[in-house]
Amino acid sequence: MWSTWAGSSRRCSTVTPRRACSTPTTRSAARTTGVSPTTRWSGRGARRPPSPRSGPAGFPDDADLGEEADQRRAEIGAHLRRDRFGSDGVAFDERYDASAVVWYEPGQLDAEPPWRADVYEDDPRPGHRAPDGSVDPSGGTLYDRLGTSFGLLVLTEDRTVERAFAAEAAVRSLPFTVVHLTDPAARAVYGTTNVLIRPDQHIVWRGTRLPDAGAAAVLDRVLGRVGATAARTPTPVSTAA
Repeated sequence: MWSTWAGSSRRCSTVTPRRACSTPTTRSAARTTGVSPTTRWSGRGARRPPSPRSGPAGFPDDADLGEEADQRRAEIGAHLRRDRFGSDGVAFDERYDASAVVWYEPGQLDAEPPWRADVYEDDPRPGHRAPDGSVDPSGGTLYDRLGTSFGLLVLTEDRTVERAFAAEAAVRSLPFTVVHLTDPAARAVYGTTNVLIRPDQHIVWRGTRLPDAGAAAVLDRVLGRVGATAARTPTPVSTAA
């Protein structure tokens, strides 16, 4: 989809950051599977013989409510709890620490905490996955509302930034969704009033006002239409709540 409004420079600019993002995840997975107790439980070591009413993998039949079946279920539960690796970072903390198509905040890259496989905390700064949550009584989430287009999360009554981005998106024929939220809790999580989010749910800019060069400069950056070296020295933008 992105190729319809972003040229080859945009597609090429994603290769390096995506490789940098996937490398620590792959290494963590390799370390994890190399020491997994599950490998011993699943066949390369001693295991409890299945009961007469067990399934092919030693799991009790659902209809078996006997004492032995209950004990076996408890053993299986203990194995699963023991073998659950702390991998929240692997599952959720997909970040871009030095991407040419993200408008970072001043000093952000020097202050980023190191990626950890076992830790994830909501982080609303550019380059991080946008914190998700329910946005309507029916259970719809922010990601549902954003869909597969670029989106602007607006957490203020001031529409100045919204109008500027919408106009520039129209000039570029860029699919663009605006989501308005008035929930104070959402504002507290994001720490600012406007958040630009990519189709892959990653934040590429946030602020209370646009940089001096305007919305056009931000979109040019996140669409890969400016030099890669500029990504590390963005124009200062206020992000105060």
